[in-house]
Amino acid sequence: MSEGCIPLRLISRQQKVPLFRAKSMEKLHQPFVTCNSSSYKESGASGLEVKLAIMRSKLEEAETIKALHKEAINNKESKLAQYADLYSRETVKCNDLAKTVDYLTQKSTELSQRESKLETSLKSHLESKAHQNDDDDDDPKLKKNLSDYIEKNVCLAMGDLETLSRFNQIKILSLFKKKFEAFSSIHSFSSIHSFQTRKLEKMISFSTRLSADENEPKIEGVAVDEEGNIYVADSANRLVKCFTIDGQCKWATETPPCPPYNVAIVNSKHIAVTKSYSASLDIRRTDDGVKVKEVIHDVSCPCPGLAICKDSVAIVDSRSSITQRYGCIHIFKMTSDYNLISKQTFYGISNKPHIPPHMSFNPILEPKYVHLTERNILISDGMTLHVLSLEGDPVYITTQSSTKPLGLCTDFAGNILYVDKGQKQITLKFYPYGGDVSIEEKCLLSKKDGLEDPTDLTIKHGHLFVSDGHMVKVFV
Repeated sequence: MSEGCIPLRLISRQQKVPLFRAKSMEKLHQPFVTCNSSSYKESGASGLEVKLAIMRSKLEEAETIKALHKEAINNKESKLAQYADLYSRETVKCNDLAKTVDYLTQKSTELSQRESKLETSLKSHLESKAHQNDDDDDDPKLKKNLSDYIEKNVCLAMGDLETLSRFNQIKILSLFKKKFEAFSSIHSFSSIHSFQTRKLEKMISFSTRLSADENEPKIEGVAVDEEGNIYVADSANRLVKCFTIDGQCKWATETPPCPPYNVAIVNSKHIAVTKSYSASLDIRRTDDGVKVKEVIHDVSCPCPGLAICKDSVAIVDSRSSITQRYGCIHIFKMTSDYNLISKQTFYGISNKPHIPPHMSFNPILEPKYVHLTERNILISDGMTLHVLSLEGDPVYITTQSSTKPLGLCTDFAGNILYVDKGQKQITLKFYPYGGDVSIEEKCLLSKKDGLEDPTDLTIKHGHLFVSDGHMVKVFV
């Protein structure tokens, strides 16, 4: 090394700059690093120039990251375009099938009219023939054969009509099932999951009433798994029921001694069920509904709403023994063997200085439903919609006196959807990721869309599932 030169390692140590940064600086500002001590002093180089070199290096790194992000965004936009094209093709197929069904229905009506005329003509002809034969030869055997012949042909005609009608229904359900599976395959990243700009249409609806039911079903909670299986909590018949996406019942199981109130998906193999006035949580298998574990959570109330997000479990307590007057939300952590630990309790009350006065003391009165996301806790108490942070601080509350929120969930973009019991409608409140809760709302579904008595709702693969009286209705 020549006399008077400052080693690179020494410069980086003196200026408190990491070695790899000094190497980057050497590439960006070569004359400065390699100069001897006298020229270094003469050039007036200082810590500011070293910082400038480091900032240049960071800027280059930022530009590289920006380019990578831009490329990722372009790839995602390309995928979105493909998904939108797939959605358009599926919609065209659905419209074509609807036209085919209308055509077949028209043909069925024409066939029915022709069969009716044929039946009338044949009957009158055979009756006149039999009447003529009565004068000559009264043969009971001949009359019976003629009667059997008429009955047989009429039954065949009616059977053909029923078969055709059943075929049409099967075709519709088959297409719906394929469409749901298509949405399931692209659900990980798709703009069609945001309901903010979509006009919903009812795709299918079915009754949850079973032949063995003693009462009219009352669906308090609904949940849907990745396969499209629909689980409902029927409190009137004390049953948890499982249906396929086309409305076929797979199983129904009792929850003695208390009726079920809400149901949530734990994983692909198990669901969780809360029961009214019961301090336990049932873990049941998804394939047959058999209870595999009963977890004690010490929350006994009439409306124990339930929500699960990853390993976090939220349970509604509408009769808190601590506050007496108010309800609360309990947040647990669920272990791999389905035990509940690390209990936290939130009342919707906060005295922190950054909380606005109108929200600092607006407690949860009688909560009924809860929804848990990675950024918020959403609660409805039949009068107010509460949005809390994961630390329990109030973020937003509704102020409309006419709003009576019940079941609630969020769409792909983070917007809140809830059942408005007062207006008998489904309302969307704008709450995009990265933004604040907006006072702006949008009515998604109402009575004119076929809603009668909605209570709960959930979203899966871009489909909106609504429990409406004893019915489950699916919109897309």
